[in-house]
Amino acid sequence: MKSMLLLIFIHCSNYIFSYAPDRKSRDPVKERAEFARLKHEHKRAMTSAKRELRKDASYLANVRLQEQEHQREERQAKYKEAMSWLQEQAHDGNMQAKAKQKKRRF
Repeated sequence: MKSMLLLIFIHCSNYIFSYAPDRKSRDPVKERAEFARLKHEHKRAMTSAKRELRKDASYLANVRLQEQEHQREERQAKYKEAMSWLQEQAHDGNMQAKAKQKKRRF
């Protein structure tokens, strides 16, 4: 029996023969267990990176939106100022036209 175990141990040297119930991986092959652990860590890191990229993109979109809103408000203020000036000029022109008409009547 001991010689069979020795042969099995020599033949399957990459197997873990000591059972540890607190181990996360139940896979007896060391390389496969390590690969699975690394794969899991990589997946978690990628998920975290994607989450951070989404947060960054959201923040940049909000900043861009605020800048566009600020520019729109500036444009509207300039437009209102220009329209006010034009209406003032139109009003002055109309007042002059009315004054001319009054002079012609008399």
